[in-house]
Amino acid sequence: MRRSSSRAARRAAPARRPSSRRPSRKPCASSAISKRSPRRRPRGPRHEAGPAARPMSAVSQGFDVFDCHHHVGEASGFMGGLAGRAPEAAETELEARLAIMDRGGVRQAAVLPGHGYERPQGVADTQRANDRIAEYRDRRPDRFPVAIGIVEPLHSSHSLAEIERCARELSLVGLSFHARFQGVSMDDARIRHYVERMGESWTSCRCSTR
Repeated sequence: MRRSSSRAARRAAPARRPSSRRPSRKPCASSAISKRSPRRRPRGPRHEAGPAARPMSAVSQGFDVFDCHHHVGEASGFMGGLAGRAPEAAETELEARLAIMDRGGVRQAAVLPGHGYERPQGVADTQRANDRIAEYRDRRPDRFPVAIGIVEPLHSSHSLAEIERCARELSLVGLSFHARFQGVSMDDARIRHYVERMGESWTSCRCSTR
C-alpha cells in the first residue's frame, strides 16, 4: 500500500516548468574589454594659424632652390576666355610671381611659355610666344637666368628654322614639348627629328606625356 500511495503522489505532483532565466555566465576577456571606456589617442599640439605655422623655407635652411618649371603666358583664349589682357597686368603678374617665389624660398627659376596659347597664324604665333619668354627672362635675369622655348610638331619642317632662331637669336636653352596640347605623342618621328636638331645647339629638352 505504501508503494502505491507514493507512486500516486508522484503522479499527482505537477511537472516543473523549465526556467526562462539563462544561467549566469562569467564575463569572458573579450566582453570585459568591450565594456571598458575606449582609449583616446593623445592629441598633439595645436598649430596656430599665421606665419609661425608656416614650414621653414629651403633658403632659410641653407639651400638655394632653382625651380625648373615656371610657365609664363596668356592661356585665357585656349581655355574659352577672351584673349588679350591689359598691359599693366603683365607687371602685376611679375610682381605676384616674385612674391610667391620669395614666400616659398625659391631663389631662381627657368621660365617657359604655356602650351595653351592660340596659334591661328601658325609659326608666327609660336615665334611671338618665344619672343615674349625671352623678354620676360630679360626683365629679371637675376631671378630668371634661363628660358625655354617651344615649337609645334604639327608645323613639321617649318619649325626647324624656329629651333635655330631660339638658340642663336633668343639665347633660349632648350625646347618644351607637350603631348596633349600639341596633339602628337612623344615617339612621333617629328619629335625625334627636332631632338636631333636640338642636339646640335642644346642639351636641354623637356617633354610632358600628360
